[in-house]
Amino acid sequence: MFQLKTHLGVKEKTHDSDLKTAKERVIQNKKLYKQILHCAEILPTQAFTPIDTLKQTAIMVNDSRIVDILNSIEKTGFEEIEQDLIYPLRQHIEYYDDLQRRIDDCHKTRIDMDRHKEKLESLMKKTGKEGKIKEYQIKFDAEKERYSKLRSDIISETECLEEERMTIARPIMSSLLVCYTKYLNSVSKGWKQIEETMKEIPPNFQFSEEQHKIIPVIGAKSEQYKKVQSLYYFEPNEENELLLNEGDIIKVYKEDGEWWYGENNGKTGYFPSNYVRII
Repeated sequence: MFQLKTHLGVKEKTHDSDLKTAKERVIQNKKLYKQILHCAEILPTQAFTPIDTLKQTAIMVNDSRIVDILNSIEKTGFEEIEQDLIYPLRQHIEYYDDLQRRIDDCHKTRIDMDRHKEKLESLMKKTGKEGKIKEYQIKFDAEKERYSKLRSDIISETECLEEERMTIARPIMSSLLVCYTKYLNSVSKGWKQIEETMKEIPPNFQFSEEQHKIIPVIGAKSEQYKKVQSLYYFEPNEENELLLNEGDIIKVYKEDGEWWYGENNGKTGYFPSNYVRII
């Protein structure tokens, strides 16, 4: 129930705790659904990122077979998120937007109702104002009826939405898990092909515990690597280039024209061959 203002004065307003509570619930629930929607929208991108990163790497190293396998991994499952979850959530949020607009409209109606009530009470204290009294009585009754109808619908719908919120949480989570599981199954199927491909790759790499990274093996012993000494300071311009300080000792893994590939202070990258001398 709501209590109408009963005393003349600008500080006396109709108090409606039920409508205030309804507004707070609408705002809170709409915020919750927006957060859920955000999670549902970013999940596909986050899930695809590792596969896309591997594919880009395979493209850069010209491994067409791995590229084909990674391309074959279907993004199965996530197309259902758009239809079964994202679209319904957006519609649900729009419903909350509409309900919030009606709450604001109800608030404006309450202000008009209080204003007409105040004017009516003021006129009733004066004589010879019967015509005006009747006019404002009609206005007040109309706003009061409209306010009662609006608040009744709002509170009823808010209560229904509150009950619904408690029942749809688990289906939302289940929908996400089902879609993600379908995608993982697709990844698993493609990954079996990658595992078979890996068996055919010659052992050109070994793990160096000292350096804590994978380094290419040119010979049976590390002493077979050519070593050079930096003659000048070299500042990298690209991410795959190697920082050199004058006097640094660099282990050369690959010689490719004017740019060599090697290791310096635990980091690997390309450096200009004319910046070093063989030792």
